Amino acid sequence: MHEKSAPSYRRRYKCVACAEEQIGFRHGYGDMPSKSKVVDQMTAEQAALLRKIAFDAYEPDAFSPNLTKAEAERRIDMLKAKLKLMGEPPHTQ
Repeated sequence: MHEKSAPSYRRRYKCVACAEEQIGFRHGYGDMPSKSKVVDQMTAEQAALLRKIAFDAYEPDAFSPNLTKAEAERRIDMLKAKLKLMGEPPHTQ
């Protein structure tokens, strides 16, 4: 990635989840069905947890109702890590 394009990339997307969705969709990975495995949608528990922690982390766009179990788990882990960092006082790591 060129240094000139890095700032514009950061301005283009509000959060990591938005960037993942947009980049995946542009390259044809977003809605492409997988032939090698069955893709399961996230569970109701995952959806409820993801919606709550996305709101708490000030990233409401991280929630999407049509995520797979693996994508939901990845976003949940990322948002939990962000919330943990947000809860700590500065310079304590």
